[in-house]
Amino acid sequence: MVIFHIISSLANGGAEKMTVELANEQQKLGNKVFIVIFDSLKPNMIHVKNLDKNVNILYIKRRLKFDLITIINLFVSIKRNKCDVIHTHKPSSVVSILPFLPFLNKEIKIVHTVHSGLIYYKNLFNFLSFFRVVRNRVVNVCLTDIIRQDYQNAYPKLIFFYVQNGISMPLTSENYNEVKCYIDSLRGNKSNIILFIGRNSIDKNLSLLFNCMFVLYNKDINCKLICLGLDKKEIISQYDVSGIIDKNTFILGSKSNIADYIANSDALILSSINEGMPLVVIEAMSYGKPIISTSVGGIQEMIENGVHGFLSDDISVEGLLSAIFRFLDSSDDEIYRISAHNINKYHKEFSIDSCCSAYLKIYTDSYM
Repeated sequence: MVIFHIISSLANGGAEKMTVELANEQQKLGNKVFIVIFDSLKPNMIHVKNLDKNVNILYIKRRLKFDLITIINLFVSIKRNKCDVIHTHKPSSVVSILPFLPFLNKEIKIVHTVHSGLIYYKNLFNFLSFFRVVRNRVVNVCLTDIIRQDYQNAYPKLIFFYVQNGISMPLTSENYNEVKCYIDSLRGNKSNIILFIGRNSIDKNLSLLFNCMFVLYNKDINCKLICLGLDKKEIISQYDVSGIIDKNTFILGSKSNIADYIANSDALILSSINEGMPLVVIEAMSYGKPIISTSVGGIQEMIENGVHGFLSDDISVEGLLSAIFRFLDSSDDEIYRISAHNINKYHKEFSIDSCCSAYLKIYTDSYM
């Protein structure tokens, strides 16, 4: 089977990581896999380093957001390589194939993974739903059943399924001991270390996270936050964090060895207002780490409150602080049980092989 994954770039996001992981697994199963990108590779792109050497990167330079030459080159590449499956990720990717959808062989399966909830993608699907060829040919895959139901109710003429995200367990690196020494130095008098991994965006709602850390600092609560994926200068300029930076909040930038930090931290935290099925949650679960989070999007399906972690009642400082305090007040036995539940859930539901199998079934089954 020849599979084309189309994604605008391989930047350091969850959708990009999932694309690389899925392509790697599909290649191992004997498929010929291409990842098509429109933006050039850059040295700071972490996920590219994990790409299997046998997965083909096809860079088609894009000069404009909607570039006719790019679209033609993409169509030619698909025809030349006798593609069996086109799997798009992110809005610009599915829009890029729209002009030539009517001219594709009817045997080619078209799959689009919807990486976020309805609020995030509403404008895209309002546009796509006008086209009969999209209604007839594109299978949209959501990351949770709740999100699938939202889309299906909003767009009953389109086809929606759901496949849970899956990844391979991230491995620690040769820098593990160095990271352990650093985190141990932050612990001091047995501080709890919580970890944030993500980008600076409206969806991640970082002001909520930092406001919680202010409260913990002012109350002299023994808890510290490590942030990966954020630029320190950008955060300082955008948020009022001068009172907590390098006191109980440490912003370390992008790291390729996130498993070293997950393994040495006590919990993962998210303050999001919108989520699909975040891969960082799955990565933390694979190491048995409790999840502290707002109860939004796919997290509601991933995390059972008190079983896999601690969910806030609402998106407020008081709500997220309540979840943090429940974590801090948990006994060693309670944390041990959560750890066991999370490791079991990862192997049962979120492994890359189960995710890959579900997608291969969608590629080969007929729904039209």
